[in-house]
Amino acid sequence: TLATSQVKKDSSFGANCDLLIAKSEELAAQPESMAFTLTRLSAVAKMTLKNFAIPADEVVEDVTFSCEQTLTGTIGVNYADLSWSVVRGTNSVTTTNYEWTVTADGTLDVYFSVLPTTLKAGESYTITVETDKANYHKTTNFASDLRFQAGAITSFSASMQDAGVNTKSTVDLFDDDFDYVIAFKDLNNKTYLLKRGVCERRPVPTEIST
Repeated sequence: TLATSQVKKDSSFGANCDLLIAKSEELAAQPESMAFTLTRLSAVAKMTLKNFAIPADEVVEDVTFSCEQTLTGTIGVNYADLSWSVVRGTNSVTTTNYEWTVTADGTLDVYFSVLPTTLKAGESYTITVETDKANYHKTTNFASDLRFQAGAITSFSASMQDAGVNTKSTVDLFDDDFDYVIAFKDLNNKTYLLKRGVCERRPVPTEIST
């Protein structure tokens, strides 16, 4: 399985961001030593976002890339010839990196792993950037074919100029007579309760008594 949610760890990605397959071999007897032949099935994408100017105090939390083709998910492998097919797939991938830096000219490099595929010219894709203060999103079309090849890095760029923006709301009004003041949903439809200056996720009560 190639994870849909991928987290960059130090100078590399986690184990769920890669797919390595060992070639099957039949032996007449148990050998004293054995050498494995591994094939990397996943492809690496380097997506450079351009024209992405955000305030200096805004922190990028994660980036989601989605399109019309299967990018991640669970596959089945024929070990005889290393052919594979998708068992259960998704058409998006979200990557998180706590060390992202947007350059002064509005450039951000984003790395993620996908299944080998070719995104066709004319097909649509959407980029969503989540920061600590806003959600930026843009949908456009590929000008030419984009091929993700197993074991290789494919680099491409995308402009975030004129991207849509949803600003995250904050609430600083509290009433000491109540434990819970207000319930709200964020951009991911997760429900939160504000409790005397503390924001914590839990089921919304149907009634609050004084």
